[in-house]
Amino acid sequence: MNRSSGGLQIPDLEAGRAGWLVCVVGVVLLVLPASDWNIPDSRGASYPLVLAVAAGAILGALAAVRRYRGEDARPAPLEVLATLTGVAAVLGALTIMPTQPLRDLGVYLRAGDAFAAGSPVYMDRILPAIPVDRTQYPFLYPPLLLPPLAFLAGAPRLAVDIAWVAGSLATLCLALRAFGLPWRWVVAAVAWRPIFEGLWVGNVAVPLLACLALAIRHPSLLVVPPVFKAYSGTAALWLIRERRWRSLVLGSVAVAAAVALTLPMTGLELWRSWVAGLGWFARSQPVFPGYLYGIALQRFVGFVPALALGILVLGAALLARGREGLARLGLATPVLAQSVFLHGLLVAIPSMAGLRPAVLWLGLASMSFGPTPGSWLGPGLAIASWAAPALRRSAAAVGRARVPDPLGGAPEPWLVEPMPAGEDGVDTEREAALGSA
Repeated sequence: MNRSSGGLQIPDLEAGRAGWLVCVVGVVLLVLPASDWNIPDSRGASYPLVLAVAAGAILGALAAVRRYRGEDARPAPLEVLATLTGVAAVLGALTIMPTQPLRDLGVYLRAGDAFAAGSPVYMDRILPAIPVDRTQYPFLYPPLLLPPLAFLAGAPRLAVDIAWVAGSLATLCLALRAFGLPWRWVVAAVAWRPIFEGLWVGNVAVPLLACLALAIRHPSLLVVPPVFKAYSGTAALWLIRERRWRSLVLGSVAVAAAVALTLPMTGLELWRSWVAGLGWFARSQPVFPGYLYGIALQRFVGFVPALALGILVLGAALLARGREGLARLGLATPVLAQSVFLHGLLVAIPSMAGLRPAVLWLGLASMSFGPTPGSWLGPGLAIASWAAPALRRSAAAVGRARVPDPLGGAPEPWLVEPMPAGEDGVDTEREAALGSA
């Protein structure tokens, strides 16, 4: 099935020969960057071999069930790619599980302990070595978080761990449902590498994703993420872009109140130490690039090109309005960041969800197994779709049988509930055409 856009015939990438070509490209993206990996570690079996055997068994079982039902047993191209992506995600999760669990939560609690004991919290020198215990990773969040973290650090650790994981899963489900994923895809998404990694290490990126997801109905939530990660303020620019002044003021007042309430406990000196600690962290990054940069673009292309690219993406994001503008600003956040791990790409989900199924599965495949430079392909395809409508959902016939679609056939993300009309004086007629650039 071909669709036309402005007189231009757009090929059906979800089926036929074009679909199988997409599948082949996806397999390359799944295997090539990690072709020398083993499962679950260097002593295990070859990743490509395990992937082929496991995916083959699943596809064979699916074909047998269909044959028993009297249906066409042959799998469709995207069914094959989705199966391989799902298997790769599970295998990627297996490579994470031997590593230290909830280590980021451990960083937060260690900082709370240090604050309660009156010990130094922030870096005051270049990191001398990569710590074996990853809970010794530098604490980079501002001082207003230290009093509540000190309270958590004083609670039984098992209870804190259980509450953190349960809360993270709950807010993850809330976010993915708000984006429009049916429950079956929400459950499947837990195994996807950026999500599973964020849950396994206990990073705030998972619950903070809900702030982006729920900002459609509660815009002031966009002021919350910068409290944890300053560069997350990128998405908060949406409040200015959309002239949502009341939400901006409400969120800002809430943050200012939190600072005022905690200042008597933290004092100004901790704030100075925090700023200085960020400087020491930046100086440490070139010493341990694979550890402290993560997969940030600066690691691969250098500071100036990464900054230029980030500014270009931010500028393009600000050109769009409504849902589309918010999704773009979410994606711009990790592009501008100087330290990014796979869970840092979670805020690209709504922008990637706007891709047509064939292109979306290429992006999901590139991010499913492990952290490599190829993990940026998913966000890159979403950025490319801003200028190439053929890559977007509107260029495809969604909701077709045997075309796996995480949005369940919805025309775009964030269509579970309408946006509130007239909030902050925004024109309700313009709100009715949300997502348009």
